[in-house]
Amino acid sequence: MAGEHSVLSPSKGEMILSCPAALGATKGIVDAPSKYAAEGTVYHEIAADVLKCNDIAWTCGDFVGNEMSADGFDFVIDEENAAHAQRYVDNVRALGGAQFYEQRLDTSDVVGVPCQGGTTDAVILDFEASTIRIRDLKFGQRPVYAHGNKQYLQYGAAALKKYEVLHDWKFLEVGTEQPRINHFDTHTYTVEEVMAWIAENQPKFQRAFHLYMNPEEITAEDFNPTEKGCEWCPIRGSCAARNQKFVDMFPKVSAKPLIHMSNADLGEARTLVDKFEAWASSIKAEAHRRAVEQGEKLPGWKVVQGRKGNRKWEGEGVENRLEDELGEDAYKPREIISPAEAEKRFKKAKLDFSVMAPFITQSEGALSLEREDTAKPEIKTGVEFPLQEIA
Repeated sequence: MAGEHSVLSPSKGEMILSCPAALGATKGIVDAPSKYAAEGTVYHEIAADVLKCNDIAWTCGDFVGNEMSADGFDFVIDEENAAHAQRYVDNVRALGGAQFYEQRLDTSDVVGVPCQGGTTDAVILDFEASTIRIRDLKFGQRPVYAHGNKQYLQYGAAALKKYEVLHDWKFLEVGTEQPRINHFDTHTYTVEEVMAWIAENQPKFQRAFHLYMNPEEITAEDFNPTEKGCEWCPIRGSCAARNQKFVDMFPKVSAKPLIHMSNADLGEARTLVDKFEAWASSIKAEAHRRAVEQGEKLPGWKVVQGRKGNRKWEGEGVENRLEDELGEDAYKPREIISPAEAEKRFKKAKLDFSVMAPFITQSEGALSLEREDTAKPEIKTGVEFPLQEIA
């Protein structure tokens, strides 16, 4: 059975399959713990505990107010996020079938390397539909899609192999649960499609593992930076191959100078901007880590003391002294709370917030430019001048 520390972790599937050199090049390097990831871990634990309990009267809300820790970060469970975790619990329970939570799956036969595995949030065996379902809870703010998800495919393939003796399975359904942003996505594969995916990608896993064990054999051809593959790579801010890829993206200088870019050229350039900004952010983060955290010298740069923070009161007797000196001027005028804050307090007091609806207005969002594949409807812009008759 795969150990707890798997080199070919399913969560790294996108990185491993995109860039064979990634594992070997990042050997021994880990990103600093993230508070956001730690928060997700805490609510995963809550949801798993509730699912494992057969008493449906016990909910994630029972944890509200509890203090929990993960990766060195401390959290107090709040009502809003507990409700998100409970929504995931309810969705999983509604699927029926035989359910297993926080299931450790051996992926060795999937990736073609021994002692590999990972833990998935939920595995559901639906014998009536001849379908194995995989569910993954995520607390991130960006949508994660099920189709083509390398992590989900590894989990699903491993589940098919683990439970193949129990039934003649026909389908694998993988799904993302993101209640925090109201995003839920599933995709169904035939068993034949999953087996074909294993056959196609197993050599890639094996190549990545070989380079991990023998990093001295890594060549320039083994690097293949991609948007998704680089996203969580520990060396994304210093990878020479990734930097070169962005340099090559810059438009080539035309032999004939142009005054203005065409709409086509501008659209292409705008598409690149988001990628360049993400790249630039990772460069700044890596430079900060080396210079500020590790004390390394970067030519042309130096570490300096930043601006002081805002002044704040400290010590006992501040309020009394201010009141003695300024009287009522020592206090701000009383402010009414915002609708968002009021709604939270209404919920906490178990009051009906709809009584406040007649007093609430909300301005329309500003117009913005987004990619064509977004779900929002397109708005026609520009100024039209009607033709007028000449007197």
